[in-house]
Parts: sequence; structure tokens; C-alpha cells
Amino acid sequence: MAPDSLRKFIHNRERPLSVLFFFVYGLAVLYYFNTSSPKLDFNPCPSPNMYLTIGQAMFDGFVPYRDLFDGKGMPIFLFNGIGGLIDSDGYIGQWLVACAFFAWTLYYINRTARLFLNRTHALAGTLLMSFFILFQRRMYLTGAMGDEFTMPMIAMGIYYFLILGRDTCSFKKLCIFGCLGGLLLACKFTLASFWFVLAFAFLAEAWRHLGFRATCKRAGMIAIGAAFILIPCIAYFAWHGALDAYVEGYIVFHTYHVTESTSNRIFYLVRGVMDYPDYILLILVGMAYWIAAASRGYSRFRRIGLPVSFIAMYLAVFAGSMFSAYYLLSLIPFATFGVIYLLHDMGDRTLPFLRRTAATGCCIAFLFLLSREASSLITDRGKTPDFSLETLKRQKQELADLAQAISQESAHPTVLCFGCFDNGIYRRLGIIPNVPRYQLVNFDPQGKTLQRQYVREHRCEFILVNLSDVKQEEMPSIDAFLRECGYRPLFADNLRSVPWLVYKRTPGSSANTIDIQTP
Repeated sequence: MAPDSLRKFIHNRERPLSVLFFFVYGLAVLYYFNTSSPKLDFNPCPSPNMYLTIGQAMFDGFVPYRDLFDGKGMPIFLFNGIGGLIDSDGYIGQWLVACAFFAWTLYYINRTARLFLNRTHALAGTLLMSFFILFQRRMYLTGAMGDEFTMPMIAMGIYYFLILGRDTCSFKKLCIFGCLGGLLLACKFTLASFWFVLAFAFLAEAWRHLGFRATCKRAGMIAIGAAFILIPCIAYFAWHGALDAYVEGYIVFHTYHVTESTSNRIFYLVRGVMDYPDYILLILVGMAYWIAAASRGYSRFRRIGLPVSFIAMYLAVFAGSMFSAYYLLSLIPFATFGVIYLLHDMGDRTLPFLRRTAATGCCIAFLFLLSREASSLITDRGKTPDFSLETLKRQKQELADLAQAISQESAHPTVLCFGCFDNGIYRRLGIIPNVPRYQLVNFDPQGKTLQRQYVREHRCEFILVNLSDVKQEEMPSIDAFLRECGYRPLFADNLRSVPWLVYKRTPGSSANTIDIQTP
């Protein structure tokens, strides 16, 4: 094919080719960066196993929050359940879903970059940002918080916020923007603050230039898009008679820590900046540069709305929960956008020298941060989990030994991970948990109380205790509690590289309803 014909072919099919390229690229890089990839064959991390357990149970008629509990949004379980349909015994399906969401993120980062850069520079900037995402190793290494599923929605939300017209907007674009808000609300409640700020800025701009009626019309279109996601979600729980469980298990659970003391909330906010000052500073510089240097084609509502949406998300996430590096993933699209805009100004020779110099300096700072994150993968290896092939192979065999030992004791076992995480035991046994709080859930105020209730009622035949998840000083009182409720140690071994204790209900023991104090 002649060079001119090739360029024409790429130009006419840029979008589908971009989708294909980023998906293939995602397959290649996540083969090495994702613990669910075929390269590793086994994922020992709690959250991915939990997502798969609940997601697959949904397709068997179980209802999240009522039958199986975790605080993530229902669509996250659904996405992983689809992966479970692809591969019911392993993790390849989950890996393919992660690749699709990674490609979705990069596609909209690239489309945002194309608003300011030519095709070559936009692609280079997108690939640069992809390494920045991957070097946040706690996301695609462990899939710990589900933010890998919401990050493409945030990237897409930024793109649509920039392209929505001030004077004319298609119904399709407004509905898509509304759908993004609905998805964020349904997937991770606290992240929706970002979308609400963008929607408010967009509607404020419409009110100023077009008046009240046009603003109401646009708000209605956005609401239709959000309802397209939220109504089926609510209807699903209403159909199964689980609306109360949905409200308590998702909305109340996500807002629980907002009720903490003001001093605690301030501590979490300050710690976020202190732990990652260069990262937060880079985002703030990019946002400040956007306010000061954005094209006059963007009104002040757009120029201010985007940074304010970042601040709103930061406040909502870190004021409502203990700071964790996992939550930085939700902020990556903002760093992406700031760097893209800086790259645009750095290469525009029509701009003043000082402006190009400032943009270049910020990009150099970003490259320094990127190199630091990359080097930490090597220098901090001793501080991160060991995901070598040898270790994973041993852990997989040890978990299989644990499952086999339980299966030999009972043909149809019921298992409770008491005060510890599910690291794949339910999938290895091929069973669905028979109690909602079947494993430890962080920040769950009712979890320990309900687990103790399950033990007193003898809801499960086997109780597993992982000493790596339990404080050493608590173990004597836990052991005494389990023995008093009619459970006896079955065996103890250094399974999965950490000591597991397995308790089995003794024959003939009756449910113990005595109120025993928690340790």
C-alpha cells in the first residue's frame, strides 16, 4: 500500500484502529502487570477473588449486599462476573476484562490528547501516561480497590466535558455524559462528586449564555442518561426485594467514615499530600496551568470546573476513608490531562518563550516522577508482595492442599473466613459462600459482629483463620471463642506461606447464643 493510501486509510478509520491498537497493547502490557494474567496462572490477592466470587454468584441468582457483602458497586461485581463466565475456574476472563477497561482508559486519554496535539504526539503522550498508570503497581498488580474500572469513566468524563458545545449539544453526547455519571454513582459512590462538579459547571455555563429553559432541557437530557444506568440497577434490587440491603450495604457503607471526627478527616486529607507531595503537586500545577493558559474557546466555567472537580473528588475520597495509595488511581486522569496540555504548549512555537519554558519544566518534573515510580519497582521490591512465578506456583499448590484437606472432611463444605480475607479458597473449593460476611471487609462496622453471630449459630462447618490478617494478641481470645461455640482445631500448617488455622464444628454441638465479648 502506498504511503498516501496508508495515511488515508488510517485517517478514515482512526477510531476503530485506535480501539484495536489499545486493546492489543493492553493485552501485551497487562500480561506482565496484572496478577490475573495467564503468565501468573494464579491470583492470591483478596479483592480480585472477592470480585469474582460475588460476580459469579450473581449469575447463580445471589444478590450482592444481601447474600454476599462487599462495599463496592454492583457493576464492578457484574464486570468481574462476566470474566468468570469466560473462565469459571481461573482468572483469564478477569484479565481480559481488565485489558478492556485499560484500553478504554487509554482510548479516551488519546481522544482528549487529540483535542490539543497532532496524531503522533497524542499517541506518544498516551503511551507515556500508560506507563505512569502501570507504575502505580498497586492497581494492576493486585486490583485492590476497583478503581481500574472507574478510571476510564473519569477519563471519558473529562473528554466529554471538553467537547460539549456551549451553544449546541447533541442529545447523544448529553446522554452519554449522563450515563457516565450514572456509572460512577453505581460503581463507586464517592467518585461521583467529580461528575457532579463537571455537570454543574456545564449547566452554569448554559444558564449564563442560553437561559433557564435551555439549561433545564440540557439537564433533562443528562438526567435521562444517568437514569439509563441507575434505574436498571435499582430495579434489579427492587425485583429481588433487596433495596434496603442495597442502600445500607452500598450508600451507607460508603458514607460511614464521613461521620468520623473532623480531626480524623483532616488527618486523612493532609496525609494524602504528605505521602505523595510530588504527585499531588504535579496535578495541581497542571490544573493551575489549565486555568491560566486554556484557550479562550473554553469559558471560565470550564477552566475552573475541571480543577474544582479534582478537588471535590480528593475531598470526597480522602475525607471519607483512610488514605491509601490505591485511591491515587482515581486521580490519574487529572494528571494525564495536565501533562497533555503542557505538552501542547511546550511544542507551540507561537507562544511566548516563558510560557513554553514553564510547560517544559513541568513536563520534565513529570518525567522525573515517572522515572521515580519506575525505579521504585526495583528499589522497593522488598516492601511489595512477592509475585514471582515460583512463589505463586507454591501458593497455588498450598491453597489446593488446603482445599483438598477440607474436601476430605466434607463433601459439601461451608466455610467462613473469620476476620481474614478470601484469597481464593471459595473458588478453589468450587463453592459459593453461604453467609453475607463470608470474609473480612475493611471499614465494615457490622462485619465482626455478624461473623461472630454466624459462629454462634453454627452457620458454617469450617472456620478459617489467617494469622497474617489477625493481630497476634487477639488470637487467644478468638481461639477461646471458637472453642466455646463448639469448634475444634482440625489442623494447622504453614499453608500459603502463612499459618492457617482451620476449625471444624464438632458433631452434636448445638448453637451457642451466649453473648461473648469481642476481643
